[in-house]
Amino acid sequence: MKHRFNFLTALAFIAPALLIYLFYFIIPIPSSLYYSFFQWNGLPSHYKVSTPIFKRLEKDQNFPKELSKQLKPLRNKKFTREAEFLAAIEEHIGAENLQTYRSQILDYGYTGKKFRGFGNWKALFQDSIFWKAFINNIFLVVASIALQIPAGIILGVFISSSMRGTRIFKLIYFIPMMISSVAIGITWMYVYEPNFGLLNSFLRLLGLDMLAKGWLGDPKLSLASVIVATCWQFIPFYMILFAAALSGIPRELYEASSIDGATGVQAFSRITLPLLKNTIRIACVLSLTGSLRFFDLIYVMTGGGPNRSSELLATYMFEQAFTSFKMGYGSTIAVFMFLLSFVLAMMTLSGGKKDDEVFA
Repeated sequence: MKHRFNFLTALAFIAPALLIYLFYFIIPIPSSLYYSFFQWNGLPSHYKVSTPIFKRLEKDQNFPKELSKQLKPLRNKKFTREAEFLAAIEEHIGAENLQTYRSQILDYGYTGKKFRGFGNWKALFQDSIFWKAFINNIFLVVASIALQIPAGIILGVFISSSMRGTRIFKLIYFIPMMISSVAIGITWMYVYEPNFGLLNSFLRLLGLDMLAKGWLGDPKLSLASVIVATCWQFIPFYMILFAAALSGIPRELYEASSIDGATGVQAFSRITLPLLKNTIRIACVLSLTGSLRFFDLIYVMTGGGPNRSSELLATYMFEQAFTSFKMGYGSTIAVFMFLLSFVLAMMTLSGGKKDDEVFA
């Protein structure tokens, strides 16, 4: 009875967090998969004809402009039922014309969910912008792991040492993690500002005017410039992560290696790195999944531009779902991001386990 009471008490305390996690993290995954099979603009289901719909009908289906003019009194008028909508159309263009263009009018005039099967997925793999964003995302993943993890290890070792002033450096290095991504993005926009920015001003001060560029406006440099800001923001996180892992390594191991005549570099390579292997693996997974869903800093600094040069899967998904109102297509991109993150994370973790079994 007491154990049951303790369980119910614990459940009452964690229920709010569980509900938030369920509704904001778990349910959206199958919901996105469901919407990926539909064409939907996110609006309630109704029928209507409007100027954009007429233009699309005329362009895609050779809908006569004369009939568009006859339907002008119905523009932007909404109908909740199909029969009511078709009756109003027939009243203006006649039964014969309605019979000829009935399917096209219903297809373009209905704003609710339309089942497309794997149509969104087929369009996704034929979308050149999607592949551009995918390549940029892979580049971001590789750069994040290659730059943030080693820098985090080096800084973690430094602040874990017995040198004076490490506590102050720990606080200074951790400051970027305490600043919001929007504030960091705006700050780095000022750093990269081509005329009066800190970076170009410093280069001109050194007489290196030829190196001063429009960093965020150059398609060849925009993504790399954002990656620098990304590393500045997230390296402190990995610094603290590795510092915590280093605190768990027994000091006796280093003392024994020192007695055996091992240098600092040898102790680092033979003791520190092997014992940090699991932490490095987890850090790689965090960096990988974080980079694949990276959004805020890119959105603030470049918006995916110029000319899609810094477009990522998350920014492209946001554009399709919430700017173009293609909720079905945006959900397809979101599901692809989830599957890609899941597969790569599982590969990283399973690969590490196989290594552990080999050396066990």
